[in-house]
Amino acid sequence: MRMLYLCSVDEIMRSVAEAVRHHTAKANAPASPPDADTPLKEAGLDSLALVGLISHVEEHFAVVFPDRMLSRATFHSVRTVAAAVQELRGGA
Repeated sequence: MRMLYLCSVDEIMRSVAEAVRHHTAKANAPASPPDADTPLKEAGLDSLALVGLISHVEEHFAVVFPDRMLSRATFHSVRTVAAAVQELRGGA
Protein backbone atom coordinates (compact mmCIF):
# COMPACT_ATOMS: atom_id res chain seq x y z
CA MET A 1 0.00 0.00 0.00
CA ARG A 2 1.24 3.46 -0.92
CA MET A 3 1.39 6.02 1.89
CA LEU A 4 1.23 9.71 1.14
CA TYR A 5 3.41 11.90 3.30
CA LEU A 6 3.15 15.24 1.49
CA CYS A 7 -0.10 16.07 -0.23
CA SER A 8 -2.63 18.85 -0.57
CA VAL A 9 -6.12 18.93 0.92
CA ASP A 10 -7.49 18.26 -2.57
CA GLU A 11 -5.33 15.14 -2.88
CA ILE A 12 -6.45 13.97 0.56
CA MET A 13 -10.10 14.52 -0.42
CA ARG A 14 -9.67 12.59 -3.70
CA SER A 15 -8.07 9.70 -1.84
CA VAL A 16 -10.76 9.66 0.87
CA ALA A 17 -13.54 9.83 -1.76
CA GLU A 18 -12.03 6.88 -3.60
CA ALA A 19 -11.72 4.93 -0.33
CA VAL A 20 -15.39 5.67 0.44
CA ARG A 21 -16.36 4.42 -3.02
CA HIS A 22 -14.30 1.26 -2.48
CA HIS A 23 -15.76 0.55 0.97
CA THR A 24 -19.35 1.14 -0.18
CA ALA A 25 -19.05 -0.85 -3.44
CA LYS A 26 -20.66 -3.88 -1.83
CA ALA A 27 -23.49 -1.84 -0.33
CA ASN A 28 -25.25 -1.04 -3.64
CA ALA A 29 -23.89 2.50 -3.48
CA PRO A 30 -23.21 4.64 -6.54
CA ALA A 31 -20.16 3.54 -8.57
CA SER A 32 -18.61 7.00 -8.49
CA PRO A 33 -16.97 8.54 -5.43
CA PRO A 34 -19.17 10.96 -3.46
CA ASP A 35 -18.61 14.68 -3.74
CA ALA A 36 -16.84 16.46 -0.90
CA ASP A 37 -19.96 17.41 1.05
CA THR A 38 -22.28 14.43 0.51
CA PRO A 39 -23.01 12.82 3.88
CA LEU A 40 -21.16 9.51 3.91
CA LYS A 41 -24.26 7.76 5.19
CA GLU A 42 -26.12 8.91 2.06
CA ALA A 43 -23.20 7.65 -0.02
CA GLY A 44 -23.90 4.15 1.34
CA LEU A 45 -21.36 3.99 4.17
CA ASP A 46 -22.76 1.75 6.89
CA SER A 47 -21.09 0.95 10.23
CA LEU A 48 -19.06 -1.97 8.86
CA ALA A 49 -17.86 0.07 5.86
CA LEU A 50 -16.98 2.90 8.24
CA VAL A 51 -14.62 0.63 10.18
CA GLY A 52 -12.95 -0.32 6.90
CA LEU A 53 -12.68 3.33 5.88
CA ILE A 54 -11.11 4.33 9.20
CA SER A 55 -8.57 1.53 8.93
CA HIS A 56 -7.77 2.41 5.32
CA VAL A 57 -7.33 6.13 6.02
CA GLU A 58 -5.15 5.48 9.08
CA GLU A 59 -2.88 3.15 7.13
CA HIS A 60 -2.80 5.20 3.92
CA PHE A 61 -1.98 8.51 5.61
CA ALA A 62 0.03 7.08 8.53
CA VAL A 63 -2.28 8.62 11.15
CA VAL A 64 -4.28 7.31 14.09
CA PHE A 65 -7.65 8.81 14.92
CA PRO A 66 -7.79 9.54 18.65
CA ASP A 67 -11.00 8.70 20.49
CA ARG A 68 -12.11 12.34 20.42
CA MET A 69 -12.20 12.18 16.60
CA LEU A 70 -14.16 8.96 16.32
CA SER A 71 -17.44 10.79 15.89
CA ARG A 72 -20.19 11.45 13.36
CA ALA A 73 -18.85 14.96 12.89
CA THR A 74 -15.42 13.70 11.80
CA PHE A 75 -16.89 11.10 9.45
CA HIS A 76 -19.78 13.18 8.13
CA SER A 77 -18.35 13.75 4.64
CA VAL A 78 -15.22 13.44 2.54
CA ARG A 79 -14.41 17.05 3.45
CA THR A 80 -14.64 16.43 7.21
CA VAL A 81 -12.51 13.28 7.00
CA ALA A 82 -9.90 15.13 4.92
CA ALA A 83 -9.85 18.00 7.44
CA ALA A 84 -9.28 15.51 10.25
CA VAL A 85 -6.43 13.86 8.35
CA GLN A 86 -4.88 17.25 7.69
CA GLU A 87 -5.17 18.14 11.38
CA LEU A 88 -3.59 14.85 12.44
CA ARG A 89 -0.75 15.42 10.01
CA GLY A 90 -0.10 18.85 11.51
CA GLY A 91 -1.48 20.80 8.58
CA ALA A 92 -4.46 22.43 10.24
